[in-house]
Amino acid sequence: MDSSHVDENSGRGKCCTIIVTYNGAKWIENCISSLASSSFPTDVLIIDNGSTDNTLDIVERLPTSTQIVKTNENLGFGGANNIGMKLALKQGYDYFFLLNQDTWVEPDAIEFLIEGLTKNPEYGILSPIHMNGKGDAFDKNFEKFTQRNKFTSLPFDQANVEIHTSPIEVTFVNAAAWMLPRTCIQKVGVFHPLFHHYAEDNNYCHRVTYQGMKIGILKESIIYHDREYRNDSYSAKMDFDRETVKSLLNPNKNLTLVHSLLIAFAKIIEISTKIKFYKIPGFFGWAFFKFFVLRKRVKDFDGTRLYKFELQ
Repeated sequence: MDSSHVDENSGRGKCCTIIVTYNGAKWIENCISSLASSSFPTDVLIIDNGSTDNTLDIVERLPTSTQIVKTNENLGFGGANNIGMKLALKQGYDYFFLLNQDTWVEPDAIEFLIEGLTKNPEYGILSPIHMNGKGDAFDKNFEKFTQRNKFTSLPFDQANVEIHTSPIEVTFVNAAAWMLPRTCIQKVGVFHPLFHHYAEDNNYCHRVTYQGMKIGILKESIIYHDREYRNDSYSAKMDFDRETVKSLLNPNKNLTLVHSLLIAFAKIIEISTKIKFYKIPGFFGWAFFKFFVLRKRVKDFDGTRLYKFELQ
């Protein structure tokens, strides 16, 4: 890892940008090149989830000093980021910028985020504004998630962003670009391993607020997320698994068995509107059985694993 940034930052702390890669050859050069132009220098740590394209060949020929960890398998977003966060903690970083491979950043994006955390130490997560790959609108998922947050009489959308004062406190923002201070990871731990893909960021936000820290968006900081092309296939079973575990693991809600079952039943009804009619009876039976399997898995999980930062 390049240590030159310690002197450049003159006591402002060290930042490590952690990027999980998986067949990201289309974007990775643009992503890393944008980080090389950051006004607040950041080291780059790649956790590769077993790419089969030339992603790592591209990374290795770039002039930017980059540390690479090869998992040789797809550990998912949370599992790979956990390796990165634990390693960066061990190496003494103060700030951890979790960044998707299909993004790139404005030169001052990281500096704004770190200044925001310095001035507002009550925040555990700060996110930039997520624009789409063309830069002409909010990223669709970012817009969808921010619209779910409840703002006191102030709408939050592209047309009204200027009326807000940074940081804009939210209950959730997707983890395509999260800046976390060291204290957040030390209090909250790493991503929960019961999630493989999606909802691990929801769970992490639940745990951040449970620990008394805030989550916010810094409107001065801008990144671009090039994912308009993507059309992920829908899986009813994965949807039920993910949302049930997310509900069962929420530390802010002390759910009884009856309450948990009612939430699961509501999810079953919702999913039933998305699948073919003849599959509904079988899905009902599977989902009720799976609910109790997932509930036992959650109850049996050793929560201290989230706070063990040694590399395994």
